[in-house]
Order: sequence, then C-alpha cells, then structure tokens
Amino acid sequence: MSETGVVEQEAPAKERVALTPEQKQAAALRRDATLLRKYGNEQKAKELEAQADQIAPVAAKTSRVDPMTALSDEEQAYLRKSVFECSKKGFAAIASVVSYKKLAAMVAGQ
Repeated sequence: MSETGVVEQEAPAKERVALTPEQKQAAALRRDATLLRKYGNEQKAKELEAQADQIAPVAAKTSRVDPMTALSDEEQAYLRKSVFECSKKGFAAIASVVSYKKLAAMVAGQ
C-alpha cells in the first residue's frame, strides 16, 4: 500500500516471443529500407523490402472486434444493468476499452 492508501497492482508481464533468425534478418532489411526511403533512395528501399518479404512476410494485424456490434441488445442490456450498472453511453465507453472476449465471458457466466 502506498502513502496515499491506494493499493498498487503490478501490471502482468507480457510474454515476448523470440524472433527467428529469418525474422531478425527481415527486420534489419526493413529498417535499412526505411532509412534509404528517408534519404531519398526509393528504388533501393523497395528492393530491400521485397527481399525482406521473401525471407519473412509481415504478419497481418488482427483487428479488434467491436463489442457494441458483436453483442446482442439483450446481452448489452444484461451487462449494463446487472454487471456495470450504467447508461448506454457509459457502457459504450466501457466497451471501447474492454475486449469483446471478456464481455462475452461475463455474459456466459451469468
């Protein structure tokens, strides 16, 4: 407990996945390409990026599932009234921070 009486919690450590040598080499090529592009050598930058993509393609970014569209009206109402005790606007603010997966688990645990 701190001097102000607030309990401080440690953030859970994120697990890092070790990069393969191929991924490290591709990352180095992409960094070099970025620098070349910054200083005006667009052609060489494109060549390095193509080479990096052959070695280790860039992983696709997963997009976030919006809980406001994924949860049904009944599920949203349950969460708003029973779990969070807030308005629709307040629930929208919560849904912008909390993942769909966690909210769906709360609904399933009712």
